[in-house]
Amino acid sequence: MSTARGANVILGGWLLLSAFLWHDSPVQSFNMGMLGLIIAGLALLAGPVAFKLATALATLWLFCSPFVLPSAGPWTVWNDCLAGFFAFGIPLSPSRFRARAPAGSRH
Repeated sequence: MSTARGANVILGGWLLLSAFLWHDSPVQSFNMGMLGLIIAGLALLAGPVAFKLATALATLWLFCSPFVLPSAGPWTVWNDCLAGFFAFGIPLSPSRFRARAPAGSRH
């Protein structure tokens, strides 16, 4: 598993957990929990292109949802926006941890 996928599994887990930690509206809690499952599931199951595209779409909704759905407070907005920022940016960032071919190989 790549570093980006591992980070998004962790972020998805955090979103799922935060759905139960914040005292929020039922709609917003359900939304956070489902997005956590979607982001973590995409990181585990999707191919590279599908992973980036679907994660971008899910995090776009994650950015917008605290402003569209009923919310109990500013912590939800901060949580969703920061998690969305990282979940969106991680798969799009260039990987610095690529495996190198051993010296003398023809790959």
